[in-house]
Amino acid sequence: MQFTVRVPTCAATRAGTVAIPGGPFIAGGQGDPPAPYAASELPPEATVDLPAYAIDRTEVPIAALDLFLTMRPLHGIVAPPHPSNTARYPNQARFPAAAITWREARAFCRYLGKDLPTLDQWDKALRGGTTLDGQPNPCPRRTFAWCGAMNTQWANVRIGDQAQPLPVGSNPHDTSPYGVLDMVGNVQEWTRSPDLPYETFPATLSAAERYRRQTGNQPIVISRGCDWGDIECATLPLTIMPIANPRLRDVRYFTLGFRCAVSD
Repeated sequence: MQFTVRVPTCAATRAGTVAIPGGPFIAGGQGDPPAPYAASELPPEATVDLPAYAIDRTEVPIAALDLFLTMRPLHGIVAPPHPSNTARYPNQARFPAAAITWREARAFCRYLGKDLPTLDQWDKALRGGTTLDGQPNPCPRRTFAWCGAMNTQWANVRIGDQAQPLPVGSNPHDTSPYGVLDMVGNVQEWTRSPDLPYETFPATLSAAERYRRQTGNQPIVISRGCDWGDIECATLPLTIMPIANPRLRDVRYFTLGFRCAVSD
């Protein structure tokens, strides 16, 4: 049997990414606005000095995943199943790819020379560093992509019974300080990081050790962000956005997608 293997170039690896400069950011804590949890119920706040990296500006769209799926004889990954019409995504190229497992999402990223972002990489892309363009970050602990409270008109979160995903990048207000889109709404997103007890990450832990622990091999991993299908994302977003949402990495979730990152 013959089939075509499409080999991505270095330019393809960087296409559609946003450069995140190296430097410190504030990880963990209760966020701003603060989550309705005790400090002991959240990851400890820490100032973490991350190396530079790049992250996809948008969630991976169906079109990009479909191209990868044409090489099924090579990797064995099949198109995501949809058990009912209510779970079926519109078959449109720019809608976010979802209902794929953590392993499948990571395989796609690695095919492009990238990987899933670690928890710290995802969170810095949302919050920004302690400085932005040489000036102090006005909201270095932000819970949402913008400063201040949740605005359900600014992100694709469930309102009523007509909820559905939207083409990636459809909500210009849902833009982080670095220009990364849809980190609050549309689909939740896989990270590379395992779900570990919060005490595993004391504030005094070095950045290198944080990275090692955030790239370990565990059956339960962290997803981040809110999505179009969870009513609490619209009504109680402070109970979801600041926490590390645990997910079984071999299970398909129909409101869970991903984006990729690459270290410099």
